[in-house]
Amino acid sequence: MKSDSLVSIIMPLYNCEDFVKESIDTVIAQTYQNWELIIVDDGSTDNSVNIVNDIKQKEQRVKLIRFDNNEGPARARNKGIKDSNGRYLAFLDSDDYWDRNKLKQQINFMKKRNAAFTFTSFKRIYSSEKTRLFQVPEKVTYYSILMRNIICNSSVMIDTNFIDKISYPDIRKRQDYGLWLEILKNKTKYGYGLNSVLTYRNVREVSVSSNKIELIKYNWSLYREVQRLPLLFSGSLIVKDIFIKLLRIK
Repeated sequence: MKSDSLVSIIMPLYNCEDFVKESIDTVIAQTYQNWELIIVDDGSTDNSVNIVNDIKQKEQRVKLIRFDNNEGPARARNKGIKDSNGRYLAFLDSDDYWDRNKLKQQINFMKKRNAAFTFTSFKRIYSSEKTRLFQVPEKVTYYSILMRNIICNSSVMIDTNFIDKISYPDIRKRQDYGLWLEILKNKTKYGYGLNSVLTYRNVREVSVSSNKIELIKYNWSLYREVQRLPLLFSGSLIVKDIFIKLLRIK
């Protein structure tokens, strides 16, 4: 049985020794303290696991699960979801950070709106130290995020009392987008945006998220193979994606 006020935070980890400690520290610093952090190491070969183990010795709410081999972030996140104990699910990538009031404000927002699927505004931090703010709309639907996905994975919180049995699609990239589409298509009609900057997204020059052409290829697979959208509609979405990337809207 899920604990009614516990937040289960799911963090996949792979070779992130430069960022993971600061990321975990922003969880420990939360003003809302009823949480568990489930870190799933996806076969790291750097010092990431040692850093997490050092933190675990001081903080019992931090849990570590290890994969022997690199299986991809979708499987790591799904393992964390499977082993979670909380009513609320939150997601935090191991190189992203939270405002210290993130959990408290988001839970209050969810209770006030009676919302099952929520996300926050976020700021991208680039390796050049430039930043870019992304403000979120009040509400999104399945079709609106097909047109433009504004949801940052590390900003999401889900109430499993209303949305249960979720899993990221088993693809190497764009799993988060695939999950949001699945939730809005089959679990709940709306997702609600909290327009406060509570999430900070690190974008490294070597980040997999920076390869725009590759991401468009994965979008095509997502539209056709996961969502099973018609060929012409999928093609029109890809044209839209290319246009957006060229304009650097997202």
